[in-house]
This record gives sequence, C-alpha cells and structure tokens, in this order.
Amino acid sequence: MSEEMAKSEDMWTPFKELQTIVEAVVSRPVQGVLKQVEGILRKHKQNFIALLKNPPKSAKSREELRKGITEGISFPGIGHQILSKELVDEAIIISDMYELNEYMALDLLCTAQQQMPYHPGLTRGLVAVLLYYDGRKSITTALRALVQARRGISWTLESSEEVVTYITQYTQELMEYGLINKILELLQTLDLSKEIELLQQNRALGGPRHHRQVEDLFLGIRQTLADVVYYWAAQCGLPKDPTFKLINHLKTTTLEEDAAGGIDSVTLGLVMALMYALDLSILQRREDGEKLVQKLPLIAEPDFITGLIRELSPSGRSWECSGLQALANLAWGLALATLHMAPPHLHPAEGIVDEDDLLVDAAIDLKVFDFLHHTILENEAIYKEEFYIRRLHCLLTDFIVLMPLKLKELRNRADETARTMQVYTHEGLEPPSHLPRHYEHLLITIAKLYRCTHTTERLNLDLVLDYWNSSVVLPPTSAGSTSYHFHSSSRQTSLSKFVSGCADLLPPLLFVPYMKMLCSLASHPQAARHAFNLLKQNVLGNSVNVSWDHFFQSLNRYYSNLRQELPPATDTVYRHRNYPRGITPQEIQGLQAVLAVVRAVAENDEMARVALCDNPNWAPLTVLLGLVSCSVPIPLKAELLLTLAALSRAASTAATLWHNLEASQILTTVPSTSSYQPRGIQTELEEVESRNEEFPLTRALLHLLDVLTDVPVPRLLGVGTRTPGFDPYLNFVINSVFLRFNTRSYKNPDEKWVVAKSCLRLMAKFLSQYEPRAEDFVGSRVELQSGGTAQVNPHPGYHIMVHLNNKSELLRLVLFLVDEGSHLLDTYSIFPGKESLEDSMLSCLDLLDRALAHQQKFFSFLSKSGCSLLLSGLNKLLLGVNPRSGKPDHLLNVAKYVTYNAWLPRHALSAVRILLAVTMYPTSHSQLISAFTSSPLNRMEICHGFVECLEADDDEVISGDDIEGEETGVVGKTKEAILKLLQQCLGHASPNLAHYLFGFELSKDIRKTTFQQAGVMGFPRTCLHSLLTILDSSITAQSVPFAPTPKPRLLDSAYCMLYSLCADPKTSEPVLRFLRSCNDFLARHLASLPFTSESHRSSELNQMAWLLKTVAVELKVTATHMHHSQLGNLVNLLVREQGEEMVAVSVEENAPSEVTEMATIMQLSHYLATPSTFASAARHRDPLILRLLLFLDFSLESMTVPNWEFFEPSQVEQVLVQCEMSVMGSGLKLIDVKKLHHILMQELAAIQGSSTAGQRQLILQEIQAILMYALKHNVHRSRIGSTVRYMDAWRQVCEVLFAVTPPEVLPFELRKQLLLETVHLLLRKVLLQDALSELASLASGVVLLLLVNLRHCLMLKQKEAAFGPVKDHVVSSSSGLPDGFGTYNMPTLQANSATLKVILSSIVEWILKSGIASQQLRANLYGALLNFLHIARVGGSLMPDVPGENLNNTESLYVSRLDSSRYRAGIAEQRSQYQSSLEVIVAFGEGLVDVLCHDCTGGHDVCKMLALSCLDKLIELDPHTSWVSFLSSHGYLKHLIDSLLYSEEKLLSVLETIPTTLRPLYLYESKMALLCRIASTRSGAELLLEQGTFSALSSMTVFDCHPDIVRSNLLVELDFVPSVSARYLQILFPALDLCDAILTSLGTDNQSSTVQILHFLLNHSEMVTMVLRAGSPYMQIGHLKELARLTGVIARSAYLDMYHVRASESRMETSSYLHRIQKLMLALLSRFVASEALLRELTGSADVSTARTPAASGPDAQQTDTMAGKDKMEAVLRFFQVACHLVLYARNIVASREADHRASTVIFKASLAEPGMTTERRMREGHMEESTVPNLGVMVQQLVRCVEHHHLEKAALDLLSRKLASVPNMNSTELKEFLPEGSANTGNVAENRSLASQHLALQLNLKRQELRYCSFLIENCLYLVWCHLDYYMLRSLPRGFPQVVPSPVLTQGTSESMWLVSPQEISQLKQGLISIFNDSFSRKLIDTKQDQPASDRGFIEALLRRIKRLIQFVPVK
Repeated sequence: MSEEMAKSEDMWTPFKELQTIVEAVVSRPVQGVLKQVEGILRKHKQNFIALLKNPPKSAKSREELRKGITEGISFPGIGHQILSKELVDEAIIISDMYELNEYMALDLLCTAQQQMPYHPGLTRGLVAVLLYYDGRKSITTALRALVQARRGISWTLESSEEVVTYITQYTQELMEYGLINKILELLQTLDLSKEIELLQQNRALGGPRHHRQVEDLFLGIRQTLADVVYYWAAQCGLPKDPTFKLINHLKTTTLEEDAAGGIDSVTLGLVMALMYALDLSILQRREDGEKLVQKLPLIAEPDFITGLIRELSPSGRSWECSGLQALANLAWGLALATLHMAPPHLHPAEGIVDEDDLLVDAAIDLKVFDFLHHTILENEAIYKEEFYIRRLHCLLTDFIVLMPLKLKELRNRADETARTMQVYTHEGLEPPSHLPRHYEHLLITIAKLYRCTHTTERLNLDLVLDYWNSSVVLPPTSAGSTSYHFHSSSRQTSLSKFVSGCADLLPPLLFVPYMKMLCSLASHPQAARHAFNLLKQNVLGNSVNVSWDHFFQSLNRYYSNLRQELPPATDTVYRHRNYPRGITPQEIQGLQAVLAVVRAVAENDEMARVALCDNPNWAPLTVLLGLVSCSVPIPLKAELLLTLAALSRAASTAATLWHNLEASQILTTVPSTSSYQPRGIQTELEEVESRNEEFPLTRALLHLLDVLTDVPVPRLLGVGTRTPGFDPYLNFVINSVFLRFNTRSYKNPDEKWVVAKSCLRLMAKFLSQYEPRAEDFVGSRVELQSGGTAQVNPHPGYHIMVHLNNKSELLRLVLFLVDEGSHLLDTYSIFPGKESLEDSMLSCLDLLDRALAHQQKFFSFLSKSGCSLLLSGLNKLLLGVNPRSGKPDHLLNVAKYVTYNAWLPRHALSAVRILLAVTMYPTSHSQLISAFTSSPLNRMEICHGFVECLEADDDEVISGDDIEGEETGVVGKTKEAILKLLQQCLGHASPNLAHYLFGFELSKDIRKTTFQQAGVMGFPRTCLHSLLTILDSSITAQSVPFAPTPKPRLLDSAYCMLYSLCADPKTSEPVLRFLRSCNDFLARHLASLPFTSESHRSSELNQMAWLLKTVAVELKVTATHMHHSQLGNLVNLLVREQGEEMVAVSVEENAPSEVTEMATIMQLSHYLATPSTFASAARHRDPLILRLLLFLDFSLESMTVPNWEFFEPSQVEQVLVQCEMSVMGSGLKLIDVKKLHHILMQELAAIQGSSTAGQRQLILQEIQAILMYALKHNVHRSRIGSTVRYMDAWRQVCEVLFAVTPPEVLPFELRKQLLLETVHLLLRKVLLQDALSELASLASGVVLLLLVNLRHCLMLKQKEAAFGPVKDHVVSSSSGLPDGFGTYNMPTLQANSATLKVILSSIVEWILKSGIASQQLRANLYGALLNFLHIARVGGSLMPDVPGENLNNTESLYVSRLDSSRYRAGIAEQRSQYQSSLEVIVAFGEGLVDVLCHDCTGGHDVCKMLALSCLDKLIELDPHTSWVSFLSSHGYLKHLIDSLLYSEEKLLSVLETIPTTLRPLYLYESKMALLCRIASTRSGAELLLEQGTFSALSSMTVFDCHPDIVRSNLLVELDFVPSVSARYLQILFPALDLCDAILTSLGTDNQSSTVQILHFLLNHSEMVTMVLRAGSPYMQIGHLKELARLTGVIARSAYLDMYHVRASESRMETSSYLHRIQKLMLALLSRFVASEALLRELTGSADVSTARTPAASGPDAQQTDTMAGKDKMEAVLRFFQVACHLVLYARNIVASREADHRASTVIFKASLAEPGMTTERRMREGHMEESTVPNLGVMVQQLVRCVEHHHLEKAALDLLSRKLASVPNMNSTELKEFLPEGSANTGNVAENRSLASQHLALQLNLKRQELRYCSFLIENCLYLVWCHLDYYMLRSLPRGFPQVVPSPVLTQGTSESMWLVSPQEISQLKQGLISIFNDSFSRKLIDTKQDQPASDRGFIEALLRRIKRLIQFVPVK
C-alpha cells in the first residue's frame, strides 16, 4: 500500500472543521482553547503555505486503485475492501480534473457518499465536486479569519488575548513564506470560465442549482483570497515586497465590469488593499497615532518609501487602467503630504521628496474623481464593508484638508469652465468636451460616497458629521471598531468651510452637483439639522443663492407661472387654451436636486421637517402639490410626490395633505359627468407612462400613499362630495396599478417588480393595520361637526380581506405571482430585477399570511352580522386548482419558497407561517401530502427544504444574560414556526404533514416505520434527524467551548416536539426505537441535567420538563417490553450519586462530535444497575432524581401591583384581563402588550383636552409603566407555568420510576432509601418554602404515590422473605394474601424511624397548614397520611382466618378484626414504631382530628371518604384516646349518623338499573367503616347506641329494596359498574358488620344493643325473610356471603330471654316476625348438612358458574382462573360458616343462662328420620316449609358428617403442610403441579417456587379455617343433641305421655307451635342414637380434638359421656 493512501485525507472534512474552529475562537473570547488552536493550525500550516495546491497525481496510486476492483485494498481502520468499478472511474476522473492524488479523490468520493443526504437529488460525483470547492473555500475562509484576527491598528475582535497573540505570530510566519505573492498568483490563474469549461467537459455539472452553487463557491474563493490581502493591509499594512507585487499586479489589471457596470469585487478588494498599504492617516486619526504608525511596514521598513516614490512616480510607465493609476497616485500623494506634517523622527533617512503635489496633480489629470464616481463607487460591495467606506472617506477628506490650494485651484477652474460653457450655450454652440470638470466630479463623488442606502444605514458610521462644525457631542461609534472621527477640530473646521464655501458665488454648472453633495451630507439626523440651519442662514441677496428662501420662492414662481385656470362653465372642446411657459431641462435638474435636499432634511430631522411645513412663506405642501397638478414632466412630478411623502411623516401634516390631495383631485375620487377630465395621475399612468414604458410617477404616488397611511387616514376624507373614506385610492392601487402591472411593458425589467412590490407592501400594511369589527359588515356612520351623520367606508383591510377570501382577480394575480416567482427562482440564474422580484414575492407571501391570520375573526363577525356577503375562505381557496397547471398546487408553490431558505430566509418564514395558518383549519392533510409528493423531485426538495431551515446557522447571536426577552432572528423564527407547524399537524389523522416531514412511511401503517441514520439504506435526511441535531448541539455546547448554542426558546419547542412524538401512540414506537439507536439519545441528555444552575429561567425549565416527560414515557415502555438493559441505564442515571460521575471522555482535537458522543455513551452503557453497584445504597444522598427536585424553587414571589396615579387600578386590572391571550400548547394566559398599548393610547386620545394637555407627558410615562408591568407580569406567569410544568415532569419520572422498575433493576434497599429520602426532601421543600398552589397539589400527589410505593415495596419484601423472590411486584399484590400479612412485621424500617417520624410530622403539619386549599391537595394529603399509617400500623390479626372477611363465631371465631384492642400486642420494634407515630399525631392535639372532621362533613366526596378513612385508621391505631369522645362532644358523630338518613335518596338512585353515579355508595361505605371502627371499643359502641345509630338504620328504606335473588354470576363483572345485586350487597354488608362489631364490643348479654339490633332486623324483616327463604348452599358466592353475615347477626342476637322480652311487649306483629325468622332459620339447618356429596357438588358448581362467563384471554383469563380457584375454596368456607351460624342460633335459643346450661325448651322433634321428600330434593325445587319442625336427626346427621369430614380434611392438611415444606427442594417439573390455576410457567425456578409457596400457604390457611369450623359444628351439635336428650329423657319422661312440647316463641295460636311427643318416638330416638354413638364413632369424635387444648377435649368427652349415659341408662316407659 502506498504512502499516499496511508496519509490520505479528503479535501473537505479537515478544512471544514478548521474553518468552524477558527471562526468560533476568533469571534468570541473562549478560554482554554489555545492548545487546541495551536494543534489544528500546526497541522494545517503546510496547507496554508501551499495554498490551494493539490497533492499531485501518482501512477502508482492509480494502478493500486485499478487493482482494487479485482483484488481489493486494505484501508486503515476499515480492513480489506473490494472497490466498485464506478467508484474507481469516478476517482480517476476527479483526479484528472483537479490534478489531485487518486487516494485523495477516492476519500473525497467516500465523504461525498456520506454527505449525499444533505444534497438530495445529486449523484455522488456531483456532491464530490461541491465538496471539493467548498473545502477550498473553507481553507481560504479560515485564512481570512486568521488574518482578520491579527493584532493591528484598525479593529479588535472579541477573541482572547492569548489566541490573538498566537494567531498574529502564526500568520506572520505565513507571510514570510510568501503568502501574499501566492495569493496574487492564484488570483491570476483562477478563471471561472475555464473552470466551468473543465467541469462541462467531464460532465461534472448538474442542474441549475448545482451550477449556481459551484459558481458561487468558485467566485467566493477568489473573493476570499482578495479579502485576505485587503484585511492584512487594513490591519497591519503590507510589507514592502508584497506591496510592490500588488502594485505590479494592479498595473497589468484590466477592469472586469460587474453586473452594475463598475469595478469587480475582487479587483476592488485588491485596490482597497493598496489604498491601505499606502495609508498614513493613522497619524491624524488617533491620539497615539505617532506610536502606532511606527509599527507599519511603510515606516518600519527601510527604503520602502523611497522605493514607492520611484515605483509610483508620475513619470513612470502607465498602467493598463489609468483610473487605478490615478487612485494609487492620489493615495500615495496624500500619504506623503501626511508624512510632511509628521514629526521629523518619522521621516525616512534619505529625507522626503516633495512629490506629493506632483502625484496629486497627476491623479487629477488622470480624472481620479471621475474614476471614483463612475467605476469604484458603482460597486455595491463598498457600502457593505465598513472599512472600504472609511478609507475612501479618509481619502477625500485628506484631499480637502491637506490640499486647500489644490482645491481652490480646482474651484477656480470650475468657475472658468462654467463661464466658458455659458458663453457657448448663449451662442447656441456645443461646449468643447475637453473642458476640465474635476471639481464637479469631486462634488458628485462625495455625494455618491455618502448617499443614504439601506446598507449604509445598517452600518451607521456617522462619517458625514465630520463635514459639519458642531459643538454637539458626537455619539460614540459601535463597539469593536476604532473611531474615525478625527480628534483635530481644525480638520472639522476645514471640512465645514469647504461645505459652506462651495455655495459662495455658485455657478449654475455646479448647482446640481453641490445640491447632490448637500443631499448626501444631510443623510444623518444631526447632519440634517446642520444642513437645515446652513440653508436657513443663507439669506437672499448675499453672494449665496443656496437658501430655503431662494428654493421656495423659485418653486412658488414656477407654480404661479404654470397654474392653469379651471375650465369655463360653458364647457366645450373648442375653447381657446393658454399654454404657459414650460421649464427647461436644466431647471428640471436643479428642481430635482433641490427637492432631493428638502427630502433628505425632512426625512432625517423631525424638527426641520416641522419648521419647513409650518413656515407660511414657504408653504411647501400647497406649492408642491400644486406643481403636481400643473403641466410639468413626469420625473419632476415623481420627485414632487416623493418630497411630499418626506414632509408628511407627522400625523398633523399628513391630515393636511390628505385634504389637499382630495381637493386637488390629482387622483380623481369624485366621479364627474363633465366631458372634460383633468389630467390626473390615472391619465398620466394610462397615456404617458404606459407609452414611455417607465412609471416613476406611479411609484412615487404609491410611496406617498405608503407614508400617508402610516398614520390613520381621516375617517371623513372627502365628506360632502362622496362617501368618506380611502376607497377611491385603494381602488386605484388595486384596479389601475396592481391588476394591470403584469400586462404592461417596461424598459427596465426591475421596475415591473418594484411597482408590484409597492402595491403588495401597501396592501399587506393595510391588513396588518386592520382589526375586523362588526361595523365593517353592517356599515358605519360617523357624526359630523355640523350635525348629522355620514356613512363612511370601512377600513381598506376589509376590502382586501373580501378580495382574498373570494375567487377575485386580486387573489388570482397574487397566486399567479407566487407561482411565477417560484418558476423564475427555480432557474437559479441572475436576471434583471431579481432582487425586486424577490421582494415582491415576500410581499405576496406576507399578504396571504396576514389574511389567514385575520380570517377566523373576520368570518366570525361575518356570520354574526347577517350580511349577504358570500365568501369561500382563503384556506379553502389555497387548496383549489391552479389554472396555470390544472392541479391543486397553490400550497406546493408556497412550500417551494422554503427551499430557497439559503438566500431568502424571510420568504421561508412567511411560507411556513402560511402552511401553519392553513393547517389550523380542519384541512385534508391527504390533499396536502398528495400535492407535496406529486413528483419524486417535489417530495424530496420540499422535505429537504424544511430540513435545511431547521439546520441553518442562526443569523443572530444572543447577547447578554436576559434570555427571557431574547430577540430571535429570521432563521430562528423560521425554526420555531416549523416546529409549531409539526406540533400542530401531529395530532391530525394519519398520514399528515408532520408524518411526511418527519420521514414516516406514508404508504403503510406509520407504526411500522423503521428510521435509519441519514444515508443508511438510502434513508433521506428528515426533520426528525434535524430535530435531534438541534437538541444534540445544545448538549455539545455544554462541553465544547466554541460550539454554537441554539436559542433556549427553540430548544424548548424542540424538546416539546420530541415529547409529542414519543407520547403519540402512532409515532411513539418507531421514534423511541430510533432514539435508542442514536447513541442512546435520552440517556445522554438525561446525564446532562440540569441544563442551568438557575431555577428562574423559564426556557431551561421547559426544556428539562419536556425531556423528563419523554424519559418517563421511555421508562414505562422499556419496563413494559422488559428491555432491562435500557431501563437499567436510565434508572442508574436517575439514582446515581453525584460523586459517581462518568469518566470524562477526552475529546481528540480533530474528533467529530459523533465520535465524542459514541465514546460518552459507551461509558454510559457499561454503568448498569446491578446489585453490586448498589451495595452501598445506604449512603446514597445525592442522586439525580433528588438533585432535580432540589434545583426547583417552590416559592415564587407574587408581583406587587403598583399604585397608578392617572388610571384607576381596578380598571387597569380589567383591561389586563381583557388583553389576555392563550399561548397555544402551554395553557398559559399572557397579556397581549400590543393590544394593551393600543387600548391605553385610545384612552389617552379620548380624554385629550385642555385639562390634560399639561399632563400628557406624565400620562404617557404611566402608560409606559403599565406596559412594563404587563411585560413583567408575562415573565412572572411564564416562570410560574414553567415551574409547574417542570414539577409535573419530575413527578411523572419519579412516579413511573418507582412504579414500573422491577426489583432486579432497582433493588429493595436502594428503592426504600430513595423513597424515604424523596418524600422527606419534598415535604421539607414544600413546608420551608411557601409553595404555589399548583406546585403543592402536584407535590402532594407525588408524596401520596411514593408512600403507596413504599408500602407496596415493604409488602413485597415480606412476601419475598416468606416465599422467595416474587416475579412481579404489581401482580403479586393480588395473589390472594391479605394486606395484614404484608404489614405485620417490618424490621426493615427501624433504621429509618427518625426519617419516618419527620415525614409523618410534615404530612400532618401540611394538612393543618393547607387551610381551605384545593380539594385535590387535601385528598392527596389524606391519602398520603392513610398510607403512612398503614406502613406504621402494628397489629391487625397476624393472619386473618379468611381473607378479607369478618368471621364471627364464639370466642375464637368472634374476635372481630375491628376490635383491635383484643389482640394488639407483640413485637417490641413494631411497638416503638407505632408509639412514635402516635406521639407525633397526639403532639398536634385535636387540630388534626378537627380538620379531618370538617372534611368529613363537607367538601368533595373523595375528600370526605379519605378523611373518614384517616379517622378510621387513627382510631384503629389507638382506640382508647379521646378522639371518639371528641367526635361525639363536637357533634360530628351525630352529624355523621344523621347524614346516613340524608343520603338515603342518593343510595336509592344507586340501585337503579343504570345509576348516574356510584359516589353515594362509596361515601356510605366509608361512613359505615368509620362507625364500625368506633364500635370496636366498648365506649364507642355505647356512644353509637346513645346517638341512635340503629334508629337511623332502621328508618332507611334502602335495605328493603333487595333485588330478586337469581342465579347469576356476581364474581365477574363485564362492566365497570357492578350489577344491582352487587350494589345492594355493598349497602347491606356494612350495616350487618356494624351489628357484628357492636355485639362483639358490648357482648350478647347487653340487652340494649341486642334489642336495637333486633329492632333493625325486624324493621327490615321483608329483606331478612327473603334472604333466609332463598337460602341454599347452591347460591352464588355473593348471596352466600350475604346469608352468612345475616345468619351470624341473627344467631348472635338470638337468646331465649330476649325473645321473651320482645314478646312481653304485647306487640304480636313483632312476635310473629320473630317466629317466622325462627322457622326460616331452623328450616335452613337441614339444607346445610355437610355431606361429602354436597361439598363435591358445591365446588363443582363454582366451575359451572365460571364456565358461564364469557371467555377471556391473556392476563384477564389468568386472573379469572385464579379468582375461580379461590372462589371454589371460599364457597366451602361460606357453607360451613352458615352452618355454624345456624347451629349457634339453635344453641342460643335452647340454652338457658343457668350454670349447667341445660335446655329450657326444645326445638327439634325427638326423631332421627325425616318423612317426605329428601332435604336435597326440597332444596333443589325451592320448597321452604316453615311449618315443619325439624328433627333432632338433622343435628345428629350434621355431627356425623362433620366428624367424617374432619378426619378426611385433617389428612389433606397434613399433606399440604408436607408439600409446603418440600417446595424449596422441588424441581421445575414437580413445581408445575402446585402453581395456581391459570398462572403461566415463568421458566424461572425461584419465581415458580415463590408462586407455589404462596398458593400452598393460602390453601393451608383456608384448610385450617375449614377444620376450625368443623370443630365448632361438632361441639355445638353434640351440645344440642345432649340438651335435647336431657330434656326428653329426664324432664319429659317423668310427666307421662302424650305430652305437648311448647315452642320457644309465643304466638297467637298454638297449631303451628306445638307438637306431640310419644314414648315410641323417644324409644326409636334412643335406639337410633345407640347405633350411631358406637365405639368407633366415639373414638373418631374424640380424635377430632387431639391437637386441641385439654379443656376442649374435656368438653367433648364430658358431653359424650352424658349422652351415652342418657341413651343407655335412662329407661323409656
């Protein structure tokens, strides 16, 4: 491999990078970059020395390349590659074209391949050609920047001192290598025509655009080279040898004229370089000039001056261009003259030769001033370059000051010439052509140099002030340049004398030149004042005839002379006309010059303008307008109108002129029936100007109208003669000028577009001034001073809106021009009038833009007015068909202007704004897209046009620190508008404009788009790439010192756009995938947070907010798809300590940003969140998530409203509200300052009068103060909005981070620590700083969710401790384990007890502090407190008997979960945590409870529920505090109970088929839960009874609305709203639970409670009997639960003596109800006998029930299966529970209160058999025989079955225990058997073991409960059998038979409540029992208690003995 290839580098990349770095470091002070600058400049030194010299071709390299086609080549860093033949051929062509090394050409082509996305439509070779020239231009531009940055005498740049020193030394070395000589040689050899010919021969030129780019680059290279010489000479002076080389170069130069006919710019640059090389004026310009001049080579180098004197001697050989020789002679002569006046020590050793006069004479003879005027000053480049103008200014002023005698001589010769010419003219002869006119040329040269152009106005140099002697202090010049105002006052005096002296005895020949000079010298406000005073001081009669008096008297005379009388009354075409004397051409020139001076003075000095207009002797308005109506030449009329325009800039003058115009009728506004028409402007236009093909008068009138309409047009203009208003003038502009301009002929093509531009600009201005009003549509009338009213024309903007919203000629022409303009601009050629065409197109686009901006409001007024006007709407018309192309491509033509953004940035902005306005309406995006993609070329160009706009360099740099009020340039505004357009379109139906511009594939579902880096697989560069580039540049700018920083507002919009893309469901997936492929974009940006150190910067806060919201989306998406590496990366960045910063990546000096980013991200990606990383999690104190919170300022001070002196403060506030406008996309309301200013100024105008005349200035000052207040108000609101948005974004990230991150990514200890720290910090910030309500609301939500996460996190840890790792912490929470299980033991929080205490204290303090804050805030805080109390809660049952249920049986079974006082106990650590929490709450006194009670009684329903829950939890924590008594004593408890009654209507509405809301239901449940909690203590239960709780419940009819009990599935609800049955049960269950709680707390012995509960049941007996009658084991689970609860309450409240108490009240109805309930309860006994067959069928019925539900799939199916499995197990438990309650009921009725508990009565017949149909059949057929008395056999059967079931299930329990113990040793195959139904096998053995353990533990728990129920049934059945036998055997037998056995319930009759007992029955009973209670059964019975305490076993044994004794030893008679 050859050495060339090893060293090869392309011809573009390094040079581009060099240019970027050099321009960056020389334009602003960047510290610490010297080393990098030295490195890169050293690397390129050889390139500068051999400037633009290519590495030569090599035969060896060529041969290697050719072999590469077949054999391949090894490239460094890439490896072995086979080259394509096309690539090699192209490389050889480029090598031959540019004499370039073949490998360099190959590299260039490879780079071109990469750059092709930036140049769509071009082939690789064409792109390579562009890059070649661009690279050459880059190195010359870098060289120019280096030379410009040298230390010198003319300017200083804002670069750092060390860099300037190094650059000066570096460039000096280049000079020693002959840099200037090399440049001059290049300028001679670089020929555009030869280069174009070369490119054409090799087919290396593309289309027009490529051709133009190549030409511009090539010409740019030449210009840059010339600039290098010029900058060096201007800054440091040229050394001797380069100066002589430059002189020799110019000697042989023949001028190439540029397009305007002057000198070309390259030669101009060299000429100016020579002028500066020969410049010694620094001696006079600067005070330290003598010191500085010694550094110039001209003085410093010996023999330099002598050599120049010889070289530039007048007697030397002549130059090719005599003008250049003359200029050099003049400059050198003046330099020698300056040197004459210098101190002697600066003179050369050989002395000064007095050749300055000779040189100046020679220059004058060679017509130097004529050359300056006609050649040099013709080039517009002079007026764009400050130091060109300064040098020429210095040249002319030096001549005037240093050569006074020469000047006088020239004046004398001029006077002589004038006299000679006068004589010749008088004789009627032609004057000789050789007469000297040097003085005249000097005057017009001065005039041309200082002429006022837009460019010179921008430069603002104030050089003309040197010509005026003034005591006024001159303003300093702009920073960064040295003042050229000479410190010598004598110099200024000389120049001033020259100006004033010229006017003395001024001959006619010099009058026009002098006036032209005066006009130019008055082009500055101060200079205009001086000129006005000069002409005012010159009095008529002196030697001076140049004065205002002279001018206006002359004009008056002309007017008098030319004025025509009006036509006689008897109008006839044959009348005699007097034609007055005309004006000679010389007089016309003089008048035009005078008018130009008047114009210049009036435009630049307001005071002079007023003085001119107000002088009654001059009366310029009348005279000038009068002359317009006279018969004078068209050009003069134009000048008159232009002068009137200058004079009428003030409002008062404009009003006068309007009325004069109307009176003069120069533009006919009053139609006349007369056949004689005055010769008005319209006639001139149609007859004279159109024939001449020149339109100066029309242009002047348009300009006049433009100026006059800057102030409001008088509304009564033309009143009395026509309808007042502007309409006739508008009609003239539109109909006579604009609509016809395109059909007229023009001598000068430029003028055509000037006319169009003037019309369009005028119409656009009318639209900008127009504000649609209702009066426009219905007609507006104005009161006249003389009384009455007059109809007035609407605003001209109204007519234009009507034209543009209709298919009018105006709109047709505007759209035609847009089309025509795009066609002409697409040629990329230079043609006459191109600049004016571009301006016209801008006005067209502005017109459309402004019309669209007004359209919505305009149409709103139109529809309200009822006007008959029919309009289509401009937005629809723009979508119409273009008659020129026959396609709907108007918007395509508009969009094309975006592609011209490189040189027409304003057009691009307007085009984007039009698209923005059109897409605001419900436009068909498909139509837009089909237009944009109508051809592949259009599709590519338009998309790339938007990309170019987004990637363009900003045109303005932000200065200063106040970014809030940043001023954005056109490019910046375009970028913002594009992002706004994309944002606006993204929400439309796909495919839309945003999708097209972002590069989504429109031909298929956009979700399937796969984005690639630009160029990969032919993927184009799109707006998405540009968006990411903008955002990446902001990150780069933080680390790279000289990188440009995008504007904050743009970044704000860009981050917002990115978030919108990531949040949109259609675009999210492809975009997020692409972001991950972009070096992990989001992680890089997240690592850069925060973007600023100041929290008050709105833009930066917004940027961070949008980024954080995007990160939140990414966290959720990666967690959902289980991309753990990506998720871990982001999580790690958020939870990393600040000390653990990334290892800084060293950026190589020449490494591109992409490499740097890749290196950074590689560091990032290895920093993943593994457990080892977080080993020291406990010491995490400063993670990013907390730093971002700490960064935020919660307290934003509110603005104080100033006291207004003149305006009423309340009215000011109203106006401010009136001026508010919503900012799209942000929700902010900001004040429209322009609208506010308009209203205030209208108010000022309305109150103007004599009383306010003196205070006007003060009122104006106050208006200014109000506007400033509004601006500050906007800034304040923006800051608040940004802060809230940032907080919301942080909230999203924080919540999503903890909610979705799995434990393997964020380990438990770190998660817990972070949660606590975050909550602690957040609470501290909120409480320490007076937080805004919006921030407080968001912060409270975060606290709530983080505490929920903490609680969940701890529960998860407990489960892991018990069962091993859990797969998913979200799913596992519903795995069937009770809440209590997760919270009973939390040793992990002990280390954080202090933090927890502070958190609780802060939450309570915040609740108390929040006052009447928003309900959302209170709700969040209550939720947070509730979760905290759950976390800190100690107790609850350690493992409740049945999940989530309150199972009530005796002793062990009836310890209610509500009664926490019964079993609060336990672990010391828990006790301390509980105690500390309680202490914190108690420390706040009754304040917290009071606040909670207030919210319980009023406020939002959610707030009420949470407040009730908090009270519930507080009472649970410590029921024996005074909280319950506080509720009672303050009436809250009574209010709560009463509110139950008040809510009855709402509860009834809940039971409707389709309820309107479920709120009342949930609120009722919360209230009942609190009452249950209060009832859990004895004192609380007594309070509830006292306050009449059951009285209220008894009165509620809602309990009587029990829906029909049908066999439907209550388990799976298909809708969110539960079924009616489920809703009813939600109402009933809390009431039954309350009954249970009170019975538990007060005991069943408490008669008061029992009576009230019975009263409640009896009041709703219909419901009770319905439920009991329908009772069956086969009910669905919901109704089974209902039956269990109801039977439990009935059973516990049923004692024999209580029934007697109720019966003794003589309320037979009550007694009958009790009897019915008893019958129903006893009838249920036989249904709930625990046979194995029934239990099997019962569990099977659950299967059947589940099978009926619709099929589900996925996670829902899994959940349904799991729920069904649980339901089967629960159905069995509910069955046993009902059975227990029924047996308990029987026991309570039978048992007496005596010591031996013998039965006082019996309820079962003395029989074991049951006649008739079987129990099972009756149950199935729904029979319910209340009258049938059950047999004792039911109890015996229950006993037997329960004993059998107990034995069976005991074995199953043992098996389950063994299985659970063996789970840790099982393999994956064995585990499958024990996984829950429907759960998927995860494949992870640990997770499967955890799931299996949980499932087995749940089954074990339920099985134990089932066995406890069996034990209870066995004991109670045994007791009932004994007590009945005891009654029948020992108490009935002795009395004899037959005996009537009474029922325990007394009723009216006896037929239903008594039965007969016979001896036979007793005997049969005895025999049956003997067979049942055999030895084996007895053993089984005793075995059921083998694991029980001795007392339980003894009870069974004792009863068994008694029963056996009774059946064996008691005889039956």
